[in-house]
Amino acid sequence: VHVTHDLREAEEIADRIALISHGTIEQISTPAALFFNPVNESVSEFIGMPNIIECEQSRILDSGLVEVASDGLRMVLPCEEEHIKKVAIPPDGVYLSNTKPPGPALNRFTGTVEEIKRHNSMVRVRVSIGHTSLLSELPVSTFEEMAVEKGKQVHVIVKMGRLRYVAS
Repeated sequence: VHVTHDLREAEEIADRIALISHGTIEQISTPAALFFNPVNESVSEFIGMPNIIECEQSRILDSGLVEVASDGLRMVLPCEEEHIKKVAIPPDGVYLSNTKPPGPALNRFTGTVEEIKRHNSMVRVRVSIGHTSLLSELPVSTFEEMAVEKGKQVHVIVKMGRLRYVAS
C-alpha cells in the first residue's frame, strides 16, 4: 500500500488506485478506468476533469507513434497499439497562446474560446476546435496576461506526453 496525494505518482506505480475523499472510498479501479470512467463528480474533479475524445480512426506512424482522428481533429500520441478507442487529455495538458507557436504543427490547432470559469487559483477555459471542445486549465496570472475572453481566437497546443489512451 502506497499513500499519496500525487495522482501522477499513483498512476506510475499502481495497478489499482483507491481514491478516498473525506474518509469515503469514492472509486477503486485501474488508472485507465479512473481517467476514462470516473464514477462521480468528486472523482472527475480530483483527476482534473479530463477531455475524453472518442476516436473514429487510428493509424500507426513510424517510431512508436499513432495518429488518431475524431470529428476532423487529428492528434499524434506515443503508442504502439493499432486501434485506439479513446484518448484522455488532462486540462493542464492543453496550452493556449495568443500567438502561433514556432515549430511543427503537431497537435496544434486554432480554436475559439467558448466558456471561462475561475476555479481556485486556476481558470478553466473551454475552446471549440471545429466540432470538438477541449477544456484547458491556466494559472490566473497566465489567463490575465493573455486577456482571454469569450469569442476570442486562440492557438491550442496539446502536449503529446500528457495524452492517455484506451486501445480496443
